[in-house]
Amino acid sequence: MVEPTGALHVVPVNELFFSTTDDKGVIDLSNSVFTRMSRYSQEQLNGAPHNIIRHPDMPGAAFKVMWDTLQAGEPFAAYVRNMAADGSEYRVFATITPLPSGGYLSVRSKPCDEQLYSTASDIYAVVRKAEREALATGKNRRVAAELGVGVLVATLAGAGISAYEDFQNAALVSEVSLREAQTGGFPSRQGDDVLVPVLEQACSVYEQFSEWMTKQVVLSEMAENIAKTVTRVAEDMAFMAEVGQKFTFYGADRPELASLTMPLTVWVQMQGIVKGYMDSLSEKLGELTKNVSRTQFRIALSRLHIFMYGQFVAEILDSDVANHDEQFRALVMLGDVLKED
Repeated sequence: MVEPTGALHVVPVNELFFSTTDDKGVIDLSNSVFTRMSRYSQEQLNGAPHNIIRHPDMPGAAFKVMWDTLQAGEPFAAYVRNMAADGSEYRVFATITPLPSGGYLSVRSKPCDEQLYSTASDIYAVVRKAEREALATGKNRRVAAELGVGVLVATLAGAGISAYEDFQNAALVSEVSLREAQTGGFPSRQGDDVLVPVLEQACSVYEQFSEWMTKQVVLSEMAENIAKTVTRVAEDMAFMAEVGQKFTFYGADRPELASLTMPLTVWVQMQGIVKGYMDSLSEKLGELTKNVSRTQFRIALSRLHIFMYGQFVAEILDSDVANHDEQFRALVMLGDVLKED
């Protein structure tokens, strides 16, 4: 059994790697970057459970949330500490997506948002500590992971994060944007190979996703500005209601002030109606914000997938492997994921 050595090797920002598994997490396909980062051979990885690279400091709760999300048919994203075959650690931002034909696709990259990675690491440390304490009292791993989920939720709330989905959505959008800003753009190759126009077509799809993301950013900013305005209006209304009540009370025994206090009295009486409208608007804005967040997540995931597709096409074009059957099978699978996106 491999033990962690404490050594760390960093995933280069221009490296992007993937693997596919069956429904139980057994590895089927992967690219050469995965073998290089994990320091396992292709033969060792194929047919092995994906937790072959699990670092012991990763909390079980993270994987419990992951499996619950995937089995509900939804994609999942998280910062992950992995352990290579030599016991060294490499850190990634991972996305896992259900495949149309069954099983899962995981795409990994270097964590680029240091603040979000640090937040995740701090939360993981708290959760893993609670899990180890549970294990020390005789609890099994499944029970410890379930207890860990409760600690995870509470720790997220303490960090001002209402739900893990909110964290993963923001993290994926940030990671994709930062990574793209630090790399040399979409892969391109020249030549007569049949895959060269495939790569060019993939680039045009990638650019379309860029336009979609820009529109979503505008919509997100608009929703945020409206929400801020609603908050200010609500605060102003509360202040005016308090003032109105004071004036109404002051003028109750002063008939000569009735003409002045009447509008304020009406204003106070209307507060319940106006508040109902404001609460309804706030609820709708909350739904809009969540839908925008989910759409941004999906577009960012698609951008990541199309980038992975383009990088893998370039990898095949640069490869000197004699038999490309497995690579082409993986390419078809990545194409199916893009259609699903």
